[in-house]
Amino acid sequence: MIKITGNSKYNVSILEENDIFYVEKKNHPKEDNTRFINQINKHLFFLNNRGYNMIKVPKINTITDNKYIIEYIKSYDIIDYFNTMNIYHINNFIKNVVSFIEELMNQSSLQTVPEEIILNKIDDIKLKLETYSDNFIIKTTFDFLYGNISLFETKIPINYCHGDLTLSNMLINYDHNLYLIDFLDDFINTPLTDIIKLRQDTKYHYILQLYNNSYDKIRIKILLEMMNNIINKQFYKYEKFFKYLDLINFLRILQYSKTKKMDEYLIDTIKNILG
Repeated sequence: MIKITGNSKYNVSILEENDIFYVEKKNHPKEDNTRFINQINKHLFFLNNRGYNMIKVPKINTITDNKYIIEYIKSYDIIDYFNTMNIYHINNFIKNVVSFIEELMNQSSLQTVPEEIILNKIDDIKLKLETYSDNFIIKTTFDFLYGNISLFETKIPINYCHGDLTLSNMLINYDHNLYLIDFLDDFINTPLTDIIKLRQDTKYHYILQLYNNSYDKIRIKILLEMMNNIINKQFYKYEKFFKYLDLINFLRILQYSKTKKMDEYLIDTIKNILG
């Protein structure tokens, strides 16, 4: 068994049985399983829904109360893929990601989000960031969030979404097929969440903070910027929500920061988003 580390509170391991590899994701026995089960159901939805032809989802082998086991996908690391593949394959990858979000948008209904849902989430994040309560940037960010909740009087697309559509949760197998993993049950199920999680990597380069191998920094940053520009152009009509949701996203990541270096990156990013 090989343990996989990350920010998730779940235990993720690679298992081998009869020379076949699997990935096991397990919830802690003392944790409430409700959200975990919702994530499994979301995985099953995208696995069984043939409408999303541009993406694939690993098959589920086993489901129990607090864990599930999926097929292991032999795949490229996404930064290595960007670093080595030709522009044809990279363009095709970006096209498939954008098409996936477009399909989610097309199947959405426009709805307003009750103010209480937004307030509860901000209150919850603030409580978990009490140790940063004296930080001017963090205090200013919460003031902005509380002061601009009226933004959500405008209807937004509500529908199934991945919930954590970062580049780290995308696998490219050796036939260049795109697989999505680690679906997340979010406080608002909207494709806007998927755009924001992509921006986390394409605009703010969070994925590079986690990457330890060598890569062509200029090439990767150019490709991430290219992908970000395509996303912004394709979904420009929702641009008014980006700043607000970007801030919530990075505050939520800050909850899991374990190093001074990561703290500095996250707070600097939040400051830049605030403007």
